[in-house]
Amino acid sequence: MKLVFTQQEVAEALQKSPAEFSRLRPHLEKLGFPKALAGIEDRWSIMDVINWVNDQGERVVLTTHSAEFLPPPGYKLS
Repeated sequence: MKLVFTQQEVAEALQKSPAEFSRLRPHLEKLGFPKALAGIEDRWSIMDVINWVNDQGERVVLTTHSAEFLPPPGYKLS
């Protein structure tokens, strides 16, 4: 069972070239992208990468649609 992505595989999973991933990596890590596994150079947990991507999608949906669920101005909880 495969548990880790190589840098090439992470780039492919993100639909980027390895060079693009290397360039974007510091920015992605600031956004919470998982760091490479300690002691294993340039290997990432497949599940951590998948969970991060899924979490980003949920954030976009919540950010995009959250205004639809906000109470009107002046609304008071009773």
